[in-house]
Amino acid sequence: MKKCFLLCIIYFLHQGTLFSQNNCSNPLPVTICPSVYLSNQTNAGMGDDAPVPYNSVGEDLVYQINIINGASTIYVSIINSNATLKLTMLPGSCSTGSTYSRLSYAGSRNFNFYVGNQATCYLWIDAATNATFDISIGADTGLTYINIPNTRGNLRFDSSSCALPVFNLAKPFFRVSYNGVFQTNPMTLSPLNVMGTMCIDAYFKNTTGIEGIKRFDVFFNGGYTSVLADDTVPGFYNAGNWISRTTGNDWTFDFFDSAGISKGDFTGTPNTCLTYHFCFDIIPNSNNPVATNVAMNVYTDGFGAGYSGYIHSGCCASLYPNCFGTYGGPGYSNSFGFAFDDPGSPLPIELMEFNAEVSDAQINLYWKTASEINNDYFSIEKSVDAENWEAISRIEGVGNSTTEKQYKWVDENPESGVNFYRLRQVDFDGAFNFSKIVSVTFNNEVGFINYPNPVNDQLNIEIENGSTNRFSLFNVLGDKIIETFSTPLSRISINTSQTSSGIYYLVVENEKGKTESRKIIVQH
Repeated sequence: MKKCFLLCIIYFLHQGTLFSQNNCSNPLPVTICPSVYLSNQTNAGMGDDAPVPYNSVGEDLVYQINIINGASTIYVSIINSNATLKLTMLPGSCSTGSTYSRLSYAGSRNFNFYVGNQATCYLWIDAATNATFDISIGADTGLTYINIPNTRGNLRFDSSSCALPVFNLAKPFFRVSYNGVFQTNPMTLSPLNVMGTMCIDAYFKNTTGIEGIKRFDVFFNGGYTSVLADDTVPGFYNAGNWISRTTGNDWTFDFFDSAGISKGDFTGTPNTCLTYHFCFDIIPNSNNPVATNVAMNVYTDGFGAGYSGYIHSGCCASLYPNCFGTYGGPGYSNSFGFAFDDPGSPLPIELMEFNAEVSDAQINLYWKTASEINNDYFSIEKSVDAENWEAISRIEGVGNSTTEKQYKWVDENPESGVNFYRLRQVDFDGAFNFSKIVSVTFNNEVGFINYPNPVNDQLNIEIENGSTNRFSLFNVLGDKIIETFSTPLSRISINTSQTSSGIYYLVVENEKGKTESRKIIVQH
């Protein structure tokens, strides 16, 4: 019987099927990092045992989360839940302490809990009915200040003599051939209604930096009844492949480097000419320049972007791959666009940059254009999962410009966790294009770390969320004995050398009115 029992336990462990326990005497311990994934979790039969201050009607269960090096934030993914769950995080204690509660509706959802550099936390999950779900848990275990210089360089269309013959004298950065014959504007596609091969060469140059080309979007107008391309094209400069995908007659080529670091097709060594060559099997049905117009959007990898600030490290929960946010690293950045026969280019702006950053209790969006043609407005779109988008604001464009223009918009109501943003650029005729996607993590808790605890003569406090806070120390009778204020991104110390040994409560209030209380033990 004992042998069977042990074999069953081994089987469930192998299948990744573990069940948490129902009270503080037997929680299910999980250790992170790396992150954990537990499947087939349920509250059925666990009892209604959560501590009274945090309990809700229904059976509940508890996980003991052990973080070897301590964590400031714990990330939780609830996956495929069949019921509404109440999640309550207790830093440091299974039954008392500061509490953070969230509701998770049926389905899948991500959560982040600020826990203030704790090595052990307890996650209670309540449900009014029998619930089943999977859960993944990760943590933010490190915070490092970095200062990275900008090495992106001056990647631009190459307008030297590389592209010969050019398709259009006004655009000396690309050329076109059809069935091996170089074309000029207007094209001659012959014979019509017969399959032929069109090849497009686009030329770029980066003489001072490492930013490279990551993606091409190719749009064919209605003068073609069929447009086909290869599934894979080898990299022209970097080890890897261009992988194609299509919607109708429109094609996208994304470069996947062999190292898996999201680098574009560029070695980083300045080249005289960077030539990108893509061919299509097409059936033309017209030689009208409007009908045979082809347009291209080109996106860069963003490598070499400078950054000064803090970066987080640790492990993310399974559905929370961007839990630490980004700081201007790899991702689509600068955008270029052209069409064979203007007007008709789907990208009437040259987007130099698009960034998002947290500032106090809001998120600031910044973007710059090098030029604009018939630019009506920008629609700012937001998402919490990078799949479902909502338009949240409209910023008017300048119409036409050949000089640099700067834009800024402030999201005063960011979501807790990762916020995704993109720009929908809209022409006067209603045509539109999307920018790259940027993401930033926003923590709506007070956001601070205090140490040591117990404390002797000096309590240190580090502020994490860039806001102004008021710190008050109360004794057990409710008398305020110390009050001090912090400025954003500062570190303060409270002198406790003259404070009697005993239990105190540190109460913090930020400028949004959010308060948090922690128990402090003074021990001389």
